[in-house]
Amino acid sequence: MATRTLEHFRAEHNIWRKDLSEELGISEEILERLELTGEVPADIVQRLTESYHLPEDYFTADVDMVRAEYAAALRRDPKKPLAYFFTVAFIWLLIIAAVQYLVRLPLRVANTLEYASIPVFSYIEEICLNIITVFSGIYLGSYLLKKSNFRGSIADFEFLYPYLPSVAIGWLSALVSIFISNFTPADLSFDIFNTGAFATAIALSLVSAVLEVAFLGFFLNAAALADGSKKDKQLKILCAVVLGSQILSYIFMIIRGGFFAVDALVWISRILSFLLLLGTLYGICFGAKRMPQLKTVWYTVLPIAAVILPTLFSILRDIIFLS
Repeated sequence: MATRTLEHFRAEHNIWRKDLSEELGISEEILERLELTGEVPADIVQRLTESYHLPEDYFTADVDMVRAEYAAALRRDPKKPLAYFFTVAFIWLLIIAAVQYLVRLPLRVANTLEYASIPVFSYIEEICLNIITVFSGIYLGSYLLKKSNFRGSIADFEFLYPYLPSVAIGWLSALVSIFISNFTPADLSFDIFNTGAFATAIALSLVSAVLEVAFLGFFLNAAALADGSKKDKQLKILCAVVLGSQILSYIFMIIRGGFFAVDALVWISRILSFLLLLGTLYGICFGAKRMPQLKTVWYTVLPIAAVILPTLFSILRDIIFLS
């Protein structure tokens, strides 16, 4: 157990060794020796306790425990948790979007300057974006655990934070693509000469961002709840929203046309992605409780695979077609 020494006392009260030695009536050499050994004589304890109104256990209390209690007291315990999670989700998604934009920037500049496009550069970009997306949830979970008193399943769901919100609002992109053929919310590559379509695309992208923040805020709030019926109910509702969104996306893609006119690799990618989604949602709602030994599979392996799978299949298709 670590306890305070005279050196700790001086540091906490901003006192020079010379001044403290004069106050205690001892030489600086003796004070330095006491600081090095950690010894605090009883008469010095009594004198400092009376002079500085220190707690009686000031020199005997466990310093590590005191620091831990102080750190816990500094953590936020918001009166309105849902509003807090919405704010955190908004800032987090904004930061991730900015980082992803910076990763895309070099290739965009090269395309703008009409340099020869080398496929491998595009592959590297997509892989980097996948890595950022997959591991970004770890930083969100770590931030919440460090800055707040919320616990629950925040750490368990780290790899779900970047995955589920994107699926939950996927139906909007599919719906807009029916009316705007080149709608791509990832990089806003719209026809700027068609003012109406461009303005509509921008507006719908903002709506998409708001919906993603809202979903992530609700999901973080549910993750922070203590295990119980309330948490289970909220998670099941959110999972139903995600599943419904994915099915709705497929319906809109069928309405748009061209959904079935794709090669075998696209179909394999779709089927595997949907199965991975089903597995992830099952794990959240039931699997983690029924088969806790597979929690890593439900909460980590499946969502990571679902994020990187489309990129891997896209690269594979390009390689096959180029060869």
